[in-house]
Amino acid sequence: MNPNIPAGDEPPRILPAEVRVAIQSMKPSTAPGPDRISADLLRAGGHHLHVILAEHMSSYLRKERIPNQWRISRTVLIHKKGDREDLWNYRPICLLSVLYKLFTKTILTRISRTLDEAQPQEQAGFRQRFSGMDNIQTVSRVIETNAILSALVDEEVDVTYLRTLADCYRECSTTVQLFQRPVTIPIAKGVRQGDTISPKMFSAALQWAMKSLIWDERGIRVDGRFLPNLRFADDIVLFSRSTDEAQAMLNELNEVGKKIGLRMNRTKTKFMKNAFCDGERIELEGTQIAETMSYVYFGRSLNMESDLKEELGRRRRAAWAVFGLLREATDQLTDHELRVHPFFRFETNIPPYRSGGIRTES
Repeated sequence: MNPNIPAGDEPPRILPAEVRVAIQSMKPSTAPGPDRISADLLRAGGHHLHVILAEHMSSYLRKERIPNQWRISRTVLIHKKGDREDLWNYRPICLLSVLYKLFTKTILTRISRTLDEAQPQEQAGFRQRFSGMDNIQTVSRVIETNAILSALVDEEVDVTYLRTLADCYRECSTTVQLFQRPVTIPIAKGVRQGDTISPKMFSAALQWAMKSLIWDERGIRVDGRFLPNLRFADDIVLFSRSTDEAQAMLNELNEVGKKIGLRMNRTKTKFMKNAFCDGERIELEGTQIAETMSYVYFGRSLNMESDLKEELGRRRRAAWAVFGLLREATDQLTDHELRVHPFFRFETNIPPYRSGGIRTES
């Protein structure tokens, strides 16, 4: 399963202070994994617990092997909307051991800078000081584990962390409760859902695959250089000067993606073009890609005319929809000013909605 990982020196021991910082950064009131240990329980442990956990985690890092209990996760089905009898209306959520997530969070803190420095400017996903708006203004993924580890080797991540992370993906399984009967499912590929280090590992593997694309003179010129794409994790926008170039770039991206186990979402793959663009058809493996006049990208509706009318209307509707959830409370207010003004302040803080998929623009 593992690529050729060279030998390396033993990393420094994990300190109680590192454990404390990692615990403090964990979200409160999150569901525990199979071991029933919650983040709130660790947060209440204090310095003595930090020392004990640091000693154990240093031992796991030195041996480059994690406890077998950490390989097991629990998957629960969360109803999204629609018919509760339809399985497609449920989202699977994987609950990992909180102690395991604490361990990988500590490793992530140590190697995060190495992973970020290997990412191009086009990638804004899961990076400090980057956001989806950076892309507008300028994660469980079924990805091969071997591709992830090869990417980490290529980015020269410390060998001990590499071997330890490789062990984290060995002989993993998840348990699903169906009709009062637990079913154990082995996990053969993909990053572990809910693991804090998974998004960074996915981005590293994607960059490792896309490095082979020769797009130095493709895309559109921005600040004196060609910009072929923008990325937020697996959400990719392609830029081109013609439909022929867009077709070639889409085909090449599809091929490198398949090599690491990724498949494009055809229902969300669309293209937009301006009035000066030639050609009217773009295909993905023989299937015509739908053309669209606008697309919601990380919470903002984009179009070729830069018309904000649709975006303003969409945000206003979203604000009213959320405000409607508070109607029971606001209807009890007798002061008209209090009933009106909080809404407009609230409207300006509607969080953007993230939509997935791979899109092309020309």
